[in-house]
Amino acid sequence: MNKTYRGIYIFIFLLIIRCNNLKIKDINQISSFKLKNKFENAIYNKRINSSLINWYKNFNDCNLNKIINKVIKNNLDIKIVLKRIKEAKYEQLKARSSIFPELNMSGDFNRKKQSYKLKDIFGRDINISNTSNTFSLSLMASYELDLWRKLSFQRKYATLEYLKARQNKEIILESMVSQASDLYFKLCAINSKIRYVNRQIKILEYLYNIYNKKFQAGLINYFQLRYYYNLLIDTKIKLKELLGEKKEIEQKLNLFMGDYPSSNNLRVSFLKIDINRLSPPSPLPSELLKRRPDIKLALLEVKSKLANLGYARALRFPSINLSANIGYLSDTLKELTDPESQIWGISSSILYPLFNAGKLKYNEKKYRESLKESILNYQKTVLNAFLEVESALARRKTLQNIYIDLKKQLNIKQREFFLEQKKYKRGLCSITDLYEKELDVINKKISLLDTKLSIIENQILLYKVLGGTIEENVVENIK
Repeated sequence: MNKTYRGIYIFIFLLIIRCNNLKIKDINQISSFKLKNKFENAIYNKRINSSLINWYKNFNDCNLNKIINKVIKNNLDIKIVLKRIKEAKYEQLKARSSIFPELNMSGDFNRKKQSYKLKDIFGRDINISNTSNTFSLSLMASYELDLWRKLSFQRKYATLEYLKARQNKEIILESMVSQASDLYFKLCAINSKIRYVNRQIKILEYLYNIYNKKFQAGLINYFQLRYYYNLLIDTKIKLKELLGEKKEIEQKLNLFMGDYPSSNNLRVSFLKIDINRLSPPSPLPSELLKRRPDIKLALLEVKSKLANLGYARALRFPSINLSANIGYLSDTLKELTDPESQIWGISSSILYPLFNAGKLKYNEKKYRESLKESILNYQKTVLNAFLEVESALARRKTLQNIYIDLKKQLNIKQREFFLEQKKYKRGLCSITDLYEKELDVINKKISLLDTKLSIIENQILLYKVLGGTIEENVVENIK
């Protein structure tokens, strides 16, 4: 008998070791997947050290700060994701309850009537009925032994889902702030363009009136007059397009701030940011990518799939449950709490899946392949992050070179306009020549403004792809 028990104990011990020894060779691919030490297109700047925390404050624009604060506080997408975090938190707390046994109380009342026939000594039928009452009150406890870590994997999965919800919040928050910042600076650029275009229209109207008089006097032909007329009409159309685009952006910004989309005038300044002060964080190690919420989310997804695999493996092993109950059972309610009516019991059960046509086995293999897929997705996310940063840094160099060239051309045009003003004061040129030079200056300013806006958008993109974050205490103030 002792040898039999010893064999059973050894079998159970080996079964526990086999289940708990969950070896996943593919998980080692994450630790062996190392980041590059640096970015190829990074530029080290000793003078400027931009912060990735609350990066929008690096632009030193009070109007932008007010808009972003409203977006963080009132944006509906952010509020939705915060509610999802609470849902995941409650799910995590619910999963933790499996650590403790379940305790339930039940009370029953049963009334039963039984009728049957008997024969007397003369062979006649006698109808007999018996009515009985049963009252019970019991307290029941049950607990599942987590020998195979099935419940542990469930709790781990719920915790990882909660952490994934928090990373989703970071992704949504960063996306909303970066989009709102883009819209704000586009609005600033449009305000500046509208000012330039209004000046162009005034100049072109003046030039058209002058050339119209010359045409009436027969000094120029119709095609020369038509050229300035078409130029004036095109500029007016451009102004209408800018005003329409301005209203559209204002509506989007109001929507981002959790308000009805309207074209109410927002407090927006002109685009007066010093481009030379815009720079990526310096130094720029590749370790910054570990701050990115999408990479953190991909890693949490791998761990979540691993927990699912562990749970699927544990399902292939026996479930052992312990239960106990104590209470009272009596035929009358008056005698229910008497000591003689007390009952108790204790039991255990084991359920082992002997045959299910390979369902649990293939379920485990499915989750194993899902784990491998999540590992590949993690590696893909890291490589895409490098691509986004390198592309943004390369684009930054190109835009800076274009900006420098346009700045030189603008300086030349402004110098020509300055000399033309001197000539006009001396009577050496006409007013039309002076206005032509001013139009050239305005066109260069508009081109420079477009490039400046592209550099700012590139800077916002850099903050985003490098893992820029918003302070946690700012977001926690949202109710």
